[in-house]
Amino acid sequence: MAGYDTDQGFRDHATAAGYAIPEATTDPQFAAATQRGSLVNDRYEPRFSGKRTGGFAQERAWPRTGATTYYGEAIPSDGTPVVIIHASYEAAFLERTNPGGFRQW
Repeated sequence: MAGYDTDQGFRDHATAAGYAIPEATTDPQFAAATQRGSLVNDRYEPRFSGKRTGGFAQERAWPRTGATTYYGEAIPSDGTPVVIIHASYEAAFLERTNPGGFRQW
C-alpha cells in the first residue's frame, strides 16, 4: 500500500516546515510514516465529495470523480489535491515523532 505522493516529498516538506525528523530514521520508517499519514487522511473519506475514480477497489480515497472544494470548485479527477498530500505529510510527521499516536482514534 502506497502513501499519497512520495517519501522524498515528505522529507522535503518536513525540511521546509522546519520539522526535526529523528536522524536515525530509516527509509522503511519514512515509508511507513508516509503510508500511515495517508491512512489518517482516508479516515475522512465520508466527508469528501465525489467518489473514487477507480471504484471501490482503488487503494486510496483520492483521486476522486465529481469532487469539489468547499466553495464548489471542481477538483480534477486525475490527481490528488495538494492540500490532501500536505495533510498526509503533517500526519506522517506526527506519526513518525509519536509512533502509534493515531491508533487511539
